[in-house]
Amino acid sequence: MTLIMTIMAAIPVVVVVLRLKGEEAGGRMEQLLAGSVSRVRLVVCEIALAVTLAVTLQCLTALGMWGAAAWVTDEPGEFTLFLAAAMNFLPAVCSFIRLAVLLIGAAPRLSALIWVYLVYAFFVAFLGDVFALPAWAENLSVFGLLPRYPAADIEPVRIVALCAGAALCAIAGAVAYRRRDLG
Repeated sequence: MTLIMTIMAAIPVVVVVLRLKGEEAGGRMEQLLAGSVSRVRLVVCEIALAVTLAVTLQCLTALGMWGAAAWVTDEPGEFTLFLAAAMNFLPAVCSFIRLAVLLIGAAPRLSALIWVYLVYAFFVAFLGDVFALPAWAENLSVFGLLPRYPAADIEPVRIVALCAGAALCAIAGAVAYRRRDLG
């Protein structure tokens, strides 16, 4: 259940990042950048807002899951277990942020592909077993790279690697956004 809530949490996070493209398409970006705001600062602020939203939504997911467990059982378990399960998927949500920033910066016309990847991740997560998809197809989805805690142990090295990859792609996207012609 945490996985479906995480995929649902990725939607508003991606919308926040894609707002850069929407403002540009609406012709409002020139007015904003005419002041003292640089392109990199604008992208960094959008990334910070998206990451803050992702963390908040994952905390609310944990709270909701814990509250539902408390409602239906006498002993719902420790809240930290639910929080760890939700935060285990935070690097996956951050991966959607990095991909959106990279697409907006490097290939803005292809920025809608982030939605294709999100639908693919949803399909693989919920119907991959039904259709007996091979392991490589599951590993193309960022959710396939993370263990399903608490059923499997959290793998800190994998989480750090995903976060580092997300940071590097976001930096590359911000640099590409700074260099490209807005229009």
